[in-house]
Amino acid sequence: MSRRLVLLIVVLLAIAGLAVARLGSWQSVRWGVVSELDEDFTSATWRDRWQAVGGGGFEQRDKSLVTTGPNDSLLMYRQRLPAAVAMEYTALTPRDGAHGDISAVFTEDDPFVPGLRSVFGLGARTVFFQVGMDDNTGCAIRVRTRSGAIETLALSSFRIEPGQPHTIRVELDGADLRLLIDGELVCSHQELLPLDSGHIGVFGYYPGQVFDRIRLWRRAETDVGPLVHGDVLWRYGHVEEAAQEYQALAAASPSASVVDEARYRQAACLVELGDERGALFLLQDLTAASHVGRAEQLRIHLDVAAGRLADAERRIRSLWHNDAERRPALVRQWVTGLSAVSPNEFDGWLGIMTELFADDLIAQRAVARPLEQAGRFEDMLSVCAQDYHARATALHALGRPEEVLEHSPLPQERARALLSLGEFDRLGREYPFVLWVDDEVRPMRDVPPPWDEAEATATPPARLDEFQQMLWYLRRGRLDAAETLRPNDARVLMARGELDSLLGGSGRVAREARFIALMTAAADGSTVVVKDHVAALESGWSDRSWWPLWFSEDVVWPLLPFLLGEQDADQARLAWDAHILDHQDEWARRAWHLHQLATGREEVADFLAQPAAGRNEALLALGLGLRAELVGDRDQALLHYKTYDELGPGRQVVDFGAPNPGIAAFVTWRRAELDR
Repeated sequence: MSRRLVLLIVVLLAIAGLAVARLGSWQSVRWGVVSELDEDFTSATWRDRWQAVGGGGFEQRDKSLVTTGPNDSLLMYRQRLPAAVAMEYTALTPRDGAHGDISAVFTEDDPFVPGLRSVFGLGARTVFFQVGMDDNTGCAIRVRTRSGAIETLALSSFRIEPGQPHTIRVELDGADLRLLIDGELVCSHQELLPLDSGHIGVFGYYPGQVFDRIRLWRRAETDVGPLVHGDVLWRYGHVEEAAQEYQALAAASPSASVVDEARYRQAACLVELGDERGALFLLQDLTAASHVGRAEQLRIHLDVAAGRLADAERRIRSLWHNDAERRPALVRQWVTGLSAVSPNEFDGWLGIMTELFADDLIAQRAVARPLEQAGRFEDMLSVCAQDYHARATALHALGRPEEVLEHSPLPQERARALLSLGEFDRLGREYPFVLWVDDEVRPMRDVPPPWDEAEATATPPARLDEFQQMLWYLRRGRLDAAETLRPNDARVLMARGELDSLLGGSGRVAREARFIALMTAAADGSTVVVKDHVAALESGWSDRSWWPLWFSEDVVWPLLPFLLGEQDADQARLAWDAHILDHQDEWARRAWHLHQLATGREEVADFLAQPAAGRNEALLALGLGLRAELVGDRDQALLHYKTYDELGPGRQVVDFGAPNPGIAAFVTWRRAELDR
């Protein structure tokens, strides 16, 4: 079969999809009054019209459906609809349960393929109208593109009220997307290409999300316009063929508006193909009011791609003030431009945001990462004022976890602050379901096992899996049950000095526990025990990916013979120099800078100029203590280690917002040794 015939079949199938059933019209004042479907879930026949797909499920309770999946539960309407549809439903997130999505989704894909675990596959667009996302920190319209990338199209800090039913309405009118909550427009977006036909549905994240009375409306007539042939080719990645189709249409159509739109889309294709000259040639003829602003946006894209940021900035400012309809798209173009901005140009590009759209949450979220990477945490606090995640990250880095507890509603960030402050009992009491995973805090709320029948038992039921057993222990404040804890939760045991249950293993947790046990034994003067732990550590290196190991393995280990009195200072410096050269780029260069400070190669002012002031204060005391030891000044070393201890848990943060048990044990050891 020829390639052209394949493309023709793709086009015909897409046209057929656009011409599906012609029933009803819009319910709102804007769109009419005739209903397509009114589903109240009072009858078991709802399963004839709806199907749960993916890994989650729904349970019928009274007149409602309640999510039962541990993560996402997805319910899709079986009939394929044109992308001219509105859906309204009532939903709530439980007051006392996990606050997750009560959201809607529209996909061009077929979610009912046997064995498919979700509609979030490749090859078609899927639009998410997210309500209560990210543990109820906001709402958004997002799209998963044909390539699988997730793009945020609109973002709002609107938070739903747990336990309160909300009326949620989503509207798709070709390229126009709208999300309304209780009659208030929360998010809107206009796609460049209209959506194809597809399936609509709802999804909840975490178990216990409640959905009630879903109503659907769709347009009575769905027109198949002359642009659809090029649109389908472009949508499926045949950009060059789409440009040719638009060119042919512009040459043949008697309609001036169709000609302008075809030329605009041909120019957009040429922009994607990298043909700047051809795109600009087409854009110069688009002078109608309906296309001037859109053409200017394509010129902005070309300017950014070519590094002409001054020209792009001028166009953004002009279009912002002269065409309010283009503003949401301009914000997204500004976000795209961030990746092309050099460090010298960053502040100028940031100035566009702070002057024109400082309150836009999409812009705040986008700029948070480069500010964090530059160590500009005070700027993060002022620029990202509405972004809870960015503010918490900055406050942790600045050593101000108390303010996280005061201002942040995010459970994972509050739990991280409690870890920073060393308030382990409060952590277990208030956030028993917030666990550390892969060096960051994430909420982990699986389906609650049947707890009640085992309430009086001392051990979890054998049928529970490892993760459920861990939750079982944490609900009871049993942080001592190390055999069910994930590695990063073992830091609690380490911080408390409860190492016995951690020493028997062979992995990264056991290795760090041995370092701490070694330093604890050395502080107590237990020479034999110290030698036993040294021998265990010498038996083989382990996974270096866990956060505490950077200090133990890149500072303590190379200096251990010196610290144990078996090596002089010159030998220690040479050994440390050789070790650090192999690891200088790890751990955000913290070990490297600490080495440079301690060996006298970096001055205090230069050391403090490194990012993350909340970390540098503690690391400065450690580095100066080591420097004093290496030159034989025991009194100064004692003074600096004492300074570290006096900082308190909140200011001793050097890793991911939590105290490092290995560093605490090291300081205790050195103070005990130097005070003998």
